[in-house]
Amino acid sequence: MDAPDPIAVDILYHPETKYLDAYIEMADAIELAFPSVLVRGNEKEGGEKREGEEYFRVEFREEKIFEMKDRLPRMEEIVEMLEERVMEAEKEMFGGGGGSGSGGGCG
Repeated sequence: MDAPDPIAVDILYHPETKYLDAYIEMADAIELAFPSVLVRGNEKEGGEKREGEEYFRVEFREEKIFEMKDRLPRMEEIVEMLEERVMEAEKEMFGGGGGSGSGGGCG
């Protein structure tokens, strides 16, 4: 039996970003809030390559959740945007009968 694909969030950013530390903190915050989620950074092939322009994008299951240019998002903002989507994905993957979800998210 094949294992289901992991629930994944992709964080895409300019490869020479000056905000790399902030994006790593963002990934850590997502992993802390949602332990079942795999967070990947700039691993998608064929991603946008905009030279000289800062960008940051968060995708969940190929859907753009957040995109910004020239402004750092708040970690809480990203976690809130992902919360309902992750809970739905967990229900699909692990089953779940009307409980309160994984308990992830920010408080």
